[in-house]
Amino acid sequence: MHFPARLALNLSWPIVFFGWHATGAALIALLLLIILIAGNRDPISRRISVPAAWLPVPCLAGCCFAAVPNAQIWMLN
Repeated sequence: MHFPARLALNLSWPIVFFGWHATGAALIALLLLIILIAGNRDPISRRISVPAAWLPVPCLAGCCFAAVPNAQIWMLN
């Protein structure tokens, strides 16, 4: 259920940030993406496969890492 929304936000963030130079909108998209990724780590996936439950963690870390410079650019502009 979250996958189409995550895919849309993953595809829209670089377009909004680099293409449109709308850093505020890109930050909102990135924060929504972080919420969706963090919400995807549910107990049901852990019961199915523990390694599979840890697969979203690198993506979550990358999005959090990208949010810091995005927020800094937004605040400085």
